[in-house]
Amino acid sequence: MLHKSFKQWLKSQSIQKKNEILEKYLSIIGIKSMNNIDEKYWKILSSEQILTMQKSGLISFGSHTVKHPNLDQINNDEVELELKDSKSKIENILGKKINTIAFPDGAYNESVKNMTKEAGYTNIYAVNYRCESDQNDTSILNRYSISNTTTAESVITNICVAFSQSRILKK
Repeated sequence: MLHKSFKQWLKSQSIQKKNEILEKYLSIIGIKSMNNIDEKYWKILSSEQILTMQKSGLISFGSHTVKHPNLDQINNDEVELELKDSKSKIENILGKKINTIAFPDGAYNESVKNMTKEAGYTNIYAVNYRCESDQNDTSILNRYSISNTTTAESVITNICVAFSQSRILKK
């Protein structure tokens, strides 16, 4: 539980503060820089992998921010930078406009949602609705979060619940 609490606390810090904490931790364990960490430990797709997956027609890409902060916990300048940089990086790799974003940890508020729309996103995915305006906002959609503890049974259950609550099916 301590790990989860620390992770949540760390995600609530400014990007600058989070970087300072991570650099300090790395120096304590003997790593001089994030750049010196073996690539096999980073689970980040390469540009080539992204292009291959997109070309398959089975997968489409959207934004999820650059540094994965809880957007409702950082200042507006940092939110704007995360939204724009992530969008730009993916667009440059794929050579097409990106209009979809899934909020890290489903963390957002009304201000973040408005900034997201201003940045050019028209499809916004959230784990849970957090704003009163969400029920009538057709740009915000439910998403299902998958983690290392997700089972096939939980996926089936959550899909059934999502479809039973879907605004699309209720129309």
